[in-house]
Formats: sequence, C-alpha cells, structure tokens
Amino acid sequence: VTVSLEQPQGFAVANDSSSGDICVQPNTSNNIKLQLKATDVGTANITVRAETASSSKVCGNSPVYGSLARDAIKQSFEVEAEGFPNQKVHSILFCPKGDNYKDISRASMKLL
Repeated sequence: VTVSLEQPQGFAVANDSSSGDICVQPNTSNNIKLQLKATDVGTANITVRAETASSSKVCGNSPVYGSLARDAIKQSFEVEAEGFPNQKVHSILFCPKGDNYKDISRASMKLL
C-alpha cells in the first residue's frame, strides 16, 4: 500500500517525507509515521490517501493480491498557540496639586 499525505494548509512536513509504502496483509493493520509541524493557528484539515502500491517489492516474499483499491481520510484539527497570554496595560496616575493639573505621572507595564 502506498500512503501519501496531501500537502496540508497550515502544516509543514518535518521529516521531508509525505509518503511511504507499507505491506498490509488481509485482516491485519499497519501504520506509517509522518511528522508534521503546525505553521498557523486555527482550524486545519489533513487528508491522507492510501492505494494499492504499484510495486510488490514492499511485501517481500508474502503473497500480493492483484486487486486495486484506494481510500482516503480527512481529519480536522484545532491548532492552538502554546505559552501564556500576554497583556499590555497603560496606566495613568493623575495627581493634581492645588489648581495645577499639569503634573501627570504615566507608567507602562507588561503583564505576563
């Protein structure tokens, strides 16, 4: 079986391979590992396709069935940013002295 990953929006393939061949015999399962790295925050869809391999070399001496088959699965993911939210606060302290309202103290701080 040839397994391939459609180029996903918002993801990059981390291991330089978006496809691979695996041998799957009847009534068994197998898996292939693809490493992805999120590049955008938000909802992302990933589509993986599997189809009968064009070569029987991947199964070695095991019997290979000549029928053709293909399938695909699409999965949605919610990608969230890591870390802590940041807030920037601007404060003004107004301290009038007598009739003179020109003395204003300003402070700026960043809350983490």
